[in-house]
Amino acid sequence: MIKTLLALIAACIALGAGACESADSAGLVFDKIEHDFGTVSVNAGYITCSYTAVNKSDSTIVILGALSGCGCAVPTYPKDPIAPGKSATVTVTYDTLGRPDGEFEKEIVLHTTAAKPNITLKLRGKAVK
Repeated sequence: MIKTLLALIAACIALGAGACESADSAGLVFDKIEHDFGTVSVNAGYITCSYTAVNKSDSTIVILGALSGCGCAVPTYPKDPIAPGKSATVTVTYDTLGRPDGEFEKEIVLHTTAAKPNITLKLRGKAVK
């Protein structure tokens, strides 16, 4: 059973997500996938942004995890299943303290149970003294 499931997952990855789409191919639809903080002080501390998604599929979707490329951007996501038609919010907190002057761009990758399982959210801004 596990070997069959792993083979199916491998086939989906090898063929691309489009080959494994079903009625729930819309998945989670976010109000935005990028957030621009604009110009912020390096002394601002913790700043946050939110991304709200609606489950546009016919199936319940679970956000299994959220990965950040660094410790300065920390995502918080709902652990409960998101029913069809319902919404959920992912919040990302960025720490400006100790960051160098200049532009920053961070990515958060969500791993979900949707037909297209990986969603990348971005945040950016410019830190100044």
